[in-house]
Amino acid sequence: MLSWVLPVVILALVSIAAWSYWVRTRDVQVLARTVDELPADLAFSTDGLQYEASDGNKKLFLVKARKMLRFKDERKILEDVEILVYSKKPGDPDRQIRGRECRHDEKNNQVVCNRQVSVELEPGTIARTEQLSYDPASDLISSPARTLLDRKGEMTGKSGKMEYFSNTGLMRLTDGFDIELDRGGGMSGGNAVFQYRENWVTVTQGVELRSTNGRIYGGSGRADLLPGTSRPKKMIVEMGATAEAPSFTVNSDWLESDLSDTGTIEHVIGRGKVRAERKGSTNGRGGNASESDSLSGTLTGPEVEAWLENGILKVVEAREHPEFIGSSGTKLTAAGTIRIEPAGGNAGSLRTDGQSNFSREGLTIDGRNFVIHVKDEDHEQVFNTSAPATLKSAGLKTSADTTEARFNTRTKTLTSMEQNGNVTFDEEEGGWTGKSGRLTVSEAGDRIDMERGNPNLNDGKGTVLYAQKIMLDRKRESFVGDGKVVMTSAGSTTTAGHVEGQLGGSAPRVDYSRRVQMYPSDGSKVEAENVTVFPKDKRFEAKGKVRTEAAEKRVVTSDALEFSESAAREQTAHYIGNVVVSGYFSPPRTLAEKNGKKSILELLTRDLVVNSRNGDLQTVIATGAVDLTQGSRRGRGERLEYNVITGDILLMGTNASEAEVSEPDQSFKACTILIAADGSKKAMPCSDRGVTSSIKIKN
Repeated sequence: MLSWVLPVVILALVSIAAWSYWVRTRDVQVLARTVDELPADLAFSTDGLQYEASDGNKKLFLVKARKMLRFKDERKILEDVEILVYSKKPGDPDRQIRGRECRHDEKNNQVVCNRQVSVELEPGTIARTEQLSYDPASDLISSPARTLLDRKGEMTGKSGKMEYFSNTGLMRLTDGFDIELDRGGGMSGGNAVFQYRENWVTVTQGVELRSTNGRIYGGSGRADLLPGTSRPKKMIVEMGATAEAPSFTVNSDWLESDLSDTGTIEHVIGRGKVRAERKGSTNGRGGNASESDSLSGTLTGPEVEAWLENGILKVVEAREHPEFIGSSGTKLTAAGTIRIEPAGGNAGSLRTDGQSNFSREGLTIDGRNFVIHVKDEDHEQVFNTSAPATLKSAGLKTSADTTEARFNTRTKTLTSMEQNGNVTFDEEEGGWTGKSGRLTVSEAGDRIDMERGNPNLNDGKGTVLYAQKIMLDRKRESFVGDGKVVMTSAGSTTTAGHVEGQLGGSAPRVDYSRRVQMYPSDGSKVEAENVTVFPKDKRFEAKGKVRTEAAEKRVVTSDALEFSESAAREQTAHYIGNVVVSGYFSPPRTLAEKNGKKSILELLTRDLVVNSRNGDLQTVIATGAVDLTQGSRRGRGERLEYNVITGDILLMGTNASEAEVSEPDQSFKACTILIAADGSKKAMPCSDRGVTSSIKIKN
């Protein structure tokens, strides 16, 4: 009875186990539902076994299982399995596969496991899945099902499918993967190939690298890994690459990034159509974004490179004709590079290389090699360049070899500026232009100071000023010149040691001082200590050691002079105080001398008025202590009237002091004496006395 019963019981137990395997996997359809349905090809079954699989004399792996079914076609079905895969290279580790159910094909020694499968891919790296296969010929360990990865203290991950080549250490993750690093960050994408022995990974069909201070993503990528870890050290991303940090974003066709050992992004370089955006900060040194930060904005160009520290952007540099557009309205372009340093040793600076243009509301600069320091807490931008540059601000255009300018970002005005070397400026609306070796602008662009290099100032209306130092107040339309002043206007020239003037407004005037010399267009000359010109009224006043020199060497000296010209071109010169006249006078037009000789006249008086028309003398009137010398003739009186046209001279005295005229052969004393151009004389007495005359009789 036992010989019949025991086989039946054993067959029933084997049938139950086989049926369980068939239900749990598609590949194992060998177990019957009942004892009567045991597969015909079953060779034997056993419990608690251990055996080695070999390829000739070469041992491949060791199998331990709680149960096994062996079939006639050299297949084995195992339950609660442990498989130890022997390493094929010295120094490589053995690998252990565990699973609830496995199939071993003895023809090719391939193993397929199902349900709660795990395998140690690299020392410490465990993969867990519901289905896994091992092929000794290719050393491929693969899973067509969702796979979980774990490396204690390092990372956890998951993938739609997994392949691992144990002979090379290469792992392929497909159908989407995601790796989380225990110390922060991670990587995800469509498909990935990890080479742990060579410490690199490539990713296709989308890649995202998460760091502790941002992320990098794009269409595909490659990363160098820290040895023995899944932590990227260098990452290259292509096809719509992007790098993001708390205050910085880069978009480009191609991107490379370096990461620290702790997983922070330290360096980024993008190539192609690069767009880098800095979100800014409240203090210009990193942190939260703020629109008031002048260094926040967008930087574009074929190549952009950035350096970060602890998540804070320190330096970003764009090359090959880049452009920067700041959130505060700044626009900067350069032929070479643009370098922005929000943090670090040169925090708050922008630098360019090559031909550059800087612009924002109220300011435009063209030149080369700019250095711009931003002080947002002071609402200030400080601009420098040691190369020739042209600046436009506050209606002013200036050019110079070197420039330093300060701009108020809140009021959008030019606070101050200093330019040196071949400086020129041009006022766009007022018409003022100038040149100097050094130019300083202050008071929001209203004041211009010029010195060095023979400064000159032109009002655009015919007035030009040269001086060692020149100051222009554009708001008041006033100017100051100091040292070797030369000023030309309407054909006249004035030299002085100092000048102050205002050409605009209702009452323009120009004050000269310190050894003034005027050279009017008529060829005359005026010298004085101080001269004030009233251009609108066509007059001037001279004081202090006044000396005028007209045509025919007519010289007049006095303490003061007042000169004016009417609309009818009638000129009046009024000399005041200690007047001395000396010079030649042409013969009167009504009675020209036969020999055509000019007469010289010398005159002393306290007050003198000279009237002219169109530059031709008309009358000369002297008042107060008149002393006349005309050739051999001498005269004295209180008033003298000289009609230059007729040649007549009227000399007048008073009751207390009669006029006197003396000549070699005669003399007169009377209240008035008229000396005609032909030499005849007529004397008239005062009211209470007669005329006194004397004639020298020749022996």
